[in-house]
Amino acid sequence: MPAQDLYKRLQGPVAMAGLLRVRCCPELTVKAAYGRLFADQGHEQLYHLVATDAKETLAFDLEFTSRSGFLSDGGNKARER
Repeated sequence: MPAQDLYKRLQGPVAMAGLLRVRCCPELTVKAAYGRLFADQGHEQLYHLVATDAKETLAFDLEFTSRSGFLSDGGNKARER
């Protein structure tokens, strides 16, 4: 990274001690999180970000909570047209 780009990145706004809650449907859960964050020990799907900026990238692997995957219509039969 050139010195100018590094200087601009370090001079930009930064958020410190952030929290991120990942919420998704009941059929999914977070399997793994990637980036500069770590999972909270006391609360599910809550992550701590030590420091972050607008260019930070985070990624999450999701997995189904059961073998049946998504419940298509809550157990009701689909309407025929």
